[in-house]
Amino acid sequence: MEKEAKKLADQTVNEREFIAACNRLADGATKLDKDFKKKIDELSEDVGPIPGHMIGILDDLDNGAKILTYFTANPDEYEELIAFPTIKAGVKLTRLSEKLAKVPEKKISKAPPPIDSLKGGKSDNSFVITEADTKNMSEFVRKRNAQIEARRKAKMAGQR
Repeated sequence: MEKEAKKLADQTVNEREFIAACNRLADGATKLDKDFKKKIDELSEDVGPIPGHMIGILDDLDNGAKILTYFTANPDEYEELIAFPTIKAGVKLTRLSEKLAKVPEKKISKAPPPIDSLKGGKSDNSFVITEADTKNMSEFVRKRNAQIEARRKAKMAGQR
């Protein structure tokens, strides 16, 4: 009797772990794809439900939810995978996990490097009004008048 009670207790624990794994995978996949529930239901109807051993493997992988969303977009690969025995399916899922986990390399731009200076020559900072100039009224007036005069000369030369 004790053996049967232990067997029932172990079975209950395993069922809870399986349900928790299913929920974790479904929640993660829903975060990746809002229509995941609808898509996985269609996949289950068209091809077949996800085998129990596959749930365990996917839950052990870091990106199991991403793999499930991948299968909703690639039902042929899913159909091929569920026909494999447990060990071979585990190997295939691990390879798929590594493939999906790879971050694509950023392509180096073929644009030329940026120009160092947009002004092209020496800049004259004698016209730039700084915070110190705003405290000294005579210096502010001198620099402001120089700015106005420079603009007036530029207009006369046909520049703007």
